Amino acid sequence: MSDQTTNIAPMPKRAHHSSLSKVTSLQDAFDHPQFMDRIKQATPKHLSSDRMLAVFIQSVQKMPKLRECNIMSLLGAFLSVASVGLEPNTALQHAHLIPFAKRTKNEQGKWVDGRVDVQVIFGYQGLLELAYRSGLLRSVHADVVWSTDQFDFWYGSGGMLKHKPLGGTHPEGAMPDWAYMHANMKNEGESFEVMPMSDVLAIRDNSQGYKAALASKSYSQQGGKLPASYTEAPWVKYLIPMARKTVFRAGSKWLPKSIELAA
Repeated sequence: MSDQTTNIAPMPKRAHHSSLSKVTSLQDAFDHPQFMDRIKQATPKHLSSDRMLAVFIQSVQKMPKLRECNIMSLLGAFLSVASVGLEPNTALQHAHLIPFAKRTKNEQGKWVDGRVDVQVIFGYQGLLELAYRSGLLRSVHADVVWSTDQFDFWYGSGGMLKHKPLGGTHPEGAMPDWAYMHANMKNEGESFEVMPMSDVLAIRDNSQGYKAALASKSYSQQGGKLPASYTEAPWVKYLIPMARKTVFRAGSKWLPKSIELAA
């Protein structure tokens, strides 16, 4: 994990409140001693709980939309990433906190945005970090296959996977044909998983984060400028890493797991 501390916001002053569930603002939640106690309990011992809180504050500064989220939903998301020791919304791309509005019908029968909740999306790099913590993996690689690459695989007895990327440029909007994950274990075993890109995109299309991104894009088209909630959404900004993550998750069922990855 990175110990970089550049541009991290100053720590809030601790305040006293009757109950964490009664706070009415995000600042009150950050100031609340019970919240810091929960961060300390959730954060693995090899990491600094003060740094985790500072990263949470910085993530809100980077994405102001998070301030509109339901406070308990946001605090729950913070505790989720703290419990596995990953930093959200940083250049490491270990995890992403994505705000999405729950849509409801109003009295006129039109769909409108309601409460804004937070979805935690773990990145490919974050899942790799958790996989290696088991201490039983020698190497893991996940990638996508383009139509110009040399690629072959089969399952079953003597299963085999070979991929030779041939480089070159791809037309704007082009999609890979396949995504795959391959792992070597320290006991000399190996495992791999292959998914057609159509299956990856089906998973993307059913994700809450991507649906929320499309909704925000649709609402903004009247104004002309695409909102950050669309352009910064992981499935939009990081399509290829998200494809790698998707196939890694599909293949991780065959891998030895750390406690955090299993969670």
